[in-house]
Amino acid sequence: YETGQLPAAHARWARGWRYCKVAQLQESAGLERRREPVDLEVAFLEAHGADLRRQVRVARLDEDSGAVREVPSQICGQVCRAGERRCRLVFMADVPALGRARYLVLYGNPCAELPRYATDLRVGGEGYGLDLENEFYAARLSRQMGQLESLRYKDSGLELSAAGYYGGVGHGEPAGIDWAHDYFAADQ
Repeated sequence: YETGQLPAAHARWARGWRYCKVAQLQESAGLERRREPVDLEVAFLEAHGADLRRQVRVARLDEDSGAVREVPSQICGQVCRAGERRCRLVFMADVPALGRARYLVLYGNPCAELPRYATDLRVGGEGYGLDLENEFYAARLSRQMGQLESLRYKDSGLELSAAGYYGGVGHGEPAGIDWAHDYFAADQ
């Protein structure tokens, strides 16, 4: 619907965006969700936005205070057909245990700039041999081929490692966990 139909405080916050959709999230497992990834398929009329990566924003409505706060989001896989643009919209959400949270998906602002959200992603190394890390993961790419060599989940300490699984010497390229090499030395 049009942002002018929002309560006055929310409409003032959304100035510049003509349309919005409401995403209401519900937590049913009894677990507080903090920065939980949400991946939605969303459709917009083609006339309501030419570049969704630039024109779409997500904002959380605070039910207690009535405040509106923008949350970083990303548009993936934009497809245009039959008069509409479809995409996947990804953002991190907070939802209380057994509770609900409402998020506004704002769009229809032809003057919007491409958002530049701060991120905690750290990248080190050069060429193929990169080390990537954020709050959730630490990953190491093969120094030779750039394939995913290891991935550690920080919350659980679980680590996926091709070297730890295969334990052998490969023939020409190191093992990667993104696809299984089946040509290790016979004695391994």
